[in-house]
Amino acid sequence: MKTTRLNWQVAMTAASLTPALMVGAQAAEAEQDTVSQNPNRFRAGAQFLFNVSADFTHRTTPASGVFANGFINQDGLPLYSVAGQTRDWGVTSVNGPVGATYPNGTTLSLQQYVSPVPNAVVSQNSDPLYGFQVGYGRVLGEMEMGKMRVKVGLDLGFGTAPFNIQNRTSFSGIGAVANNYTMIGTPIVQGAAPFSNLPFSEANINNGVDNVNAVNFTPVAGGGTVNGTASEYGKIDGEYYGFKIGPFFEFPITPALALELRGGACITMADAKFSYQETTTVGARNVTTSGESSSSQWLGGFFFEAQASLALSRNWGLFVAGGYQNAGNTDLDAGDKSVRLKLDSVISLTTGIKFSF
Repeated sequence: MKTTRLNWQVAMTAASLTPALMVGAQAAEAEQDTVSQNPNRFRAGAQFLFNVSADFTHRTTPASGVFANGFINQDGLPLYSVAGQTRDWGVTSVNGPVGATYPNGTTLSLQQYVSPVPNAVVSQNSDPLYGFQVGYGRVLGEMEMGKMRVKVGLDLGFGTAPFNIQNRTSFSGIGAVANNYTMIGTPIVQGAAPFSNLPFSEANINNGVDNVNAVNFTPVAGGGTVNGTASEYGKIDGEYYGFKIGPFFEFPITPALALELRGGACITMADAKFSYQETTTVGARNVTTSGESSSSQWLGGFFFEAQASLALSRNWGLFVAGGYQNAGNTDLDAGDKSVRLKLDSVISLTTGIKFSF
C-alpha cells in the first residue's frame, strides 16, 4: 500500500505540473517565434579558411645577356653594326663557374648560373587562416514548401584573414651553363681581364677608339655545363579580403532552430607580398640571388554556404556556417621566380553571434 500511495502521489504531482509545463513551453515558443519575424539579421564572428595553398615556381634560367663573368647586349648603333652582330660586350672575370672565360681566339665564353631544375613547381599548403566575418541579411518575402514557410532574402558578407605561406626546398642539377659566341675579325690573344670594347659610343667609333671585335649575337652549341645545387626560401604573405552577395533561403526546423542556405558572387583581394632568396652552389662557388614583389589584385568568383542558427531570445542567437568558394588565383613574379596563390577551392567555417531586428 505504501508503494501504491507513492506512485499515486507522483502521478498527481505530474498531472498538476503538466499544464504549467505546457504553458511555459508555449510561451517560450511564442517568444522564439518572434525571432523569425524580424526581417533584419546582423551577424559577426570568427572565420576560418581551409585549403589555401601556393605554388612556388623556378620559371626559367636568367634572361639572355645576364652573366656571371660579363655581358653582351645589342649595341644600339645600327649604322655601325651588321645584322645579327654586336660590339657591346665585355668580360669582367677570367674564372667563370664553368671554366676559363677570357676570349680565346675566335670564341667568347659568357657563363651564367641557373636554377638546377628550371620550371620546377613546389606546392605548399597553408595552415588554416583565421580572421573575422560580418554579414547582414534582409528578408524580402516568403514562399511555401509543403507545410513549411521559407523566408527569402538578400545577404551581404565581408571577411578578412592574414596569410603566410613559406617554402624551403633544395634542388640538384645543372647549376651553370656557358654560352659561346663567335667573334668576327682578328683573333684575340689571351690575356688578363677585363676585356671590353667599352666605352662604346658613336664618337669613339668615329675616332677609332672602339676597335674591338664584333661577335655574333646568337650563341653556338658546345658551351658546356656544370652541375650544382640550389637552396631556396620563398614566402608569400599578406591579408585576404572577401566580399559576398547573394540570395538566401531560411528553413524553420523548430521555433528556435533554422537552417539557411545562401550563395552568389564573391569578390576577393589578396594584398600579397612575395619574396625569395636562393643560393646556388657550383663547386666552391656560392651565388645568392633574392627578390621581392607586391600585388593587390581583385578576383571574382562564386560561393555557397549553409548556416544553422539557434535563437536565444527575441533578438539574439548563435550561428555556425560552412561553405565553399572559388575566387581564382593570383600570380606574383620576382626575378626568375614566381608564385601562385590559389584561392579557387577555399573551404570556410564561421561561427559567432546573430542579432535580428
